[in-house]
Amino acid sequence: MLDQEGVELWRLAAGTKPYRVQSTAGFFPKTTLALAFSADGALLVGGTGCISGDIAALAARRDDIELWLLNRGNRPEFVPEGAHCIQADISKPDDVREKLAGIEFDVVADFLSYGVEQLENTLGIFGERCGQYILISSVAVYRIKA
Repeated sequence: MLDQEGVELWRLAAGTKPYRVQSTAGFFPKTTLALAFSADGALLVGGTGCISGDIAALAARRDDIELWLLNRGNRPEFVPEGAHCIQADISKPDDVREKLAGIEFDVVADFLSYGVEQLENTLGIFGERCGQYILISSVAVYRIKA
């Protein structure tokens, strides 16, 4: 179950039309996100890390997903074939807005918002540029041993 802070963060995202809030407790298979959406324009904020890299690779194989990655460009060897890359630092909102001028996405999956301030900045960038916003938290990926 989402804690109170998590509920408030989802309320901030209400303008981006999230259609479902799932619990972040427990184990969440990495492949589920890539298989859960089909989109003319899907953007992964990140896309070359341990979690997002696998999802990007799976999404790039799909015919019904036009895949975009937004990252700093430090790991080009992990960019899947066919993905569009936008090189920008998500912690610099003005730079990101400039590079995204005129581009909108059906879905944005954010792998890089680790705190409230960064999440608010990211929502400020994508609130009017996407139909659905998905926040991925590492708590949903790592199994915790009891």
